[in-house]
Amino acid sequence: VAALVDDEYDSLIGPLRERLEAGDGVAEITQFLVLELHERYDLDPFTHDPEPLAQDLVNLWRSR
Repeated sequence: VAALVDDEYDSLIGPLRERLEAGDGVAEITQFLVLELHERYDLDPFTHDPEPLAQDLVNLWRSR
């Protein structure tokens, strides 16, 4: 059921996958998330630090 329902963060999936496939590292993924969280979701990237998520995503992608 969850796959059938879009939420506001679904727009991050495609661009994140493209960046991971291109070999972007933690710094690039973090920068992408900082910009998206601030511009699209109006979240303060310093309060909501995306670097741990970026690290997890890169590690997961590279372990495939």
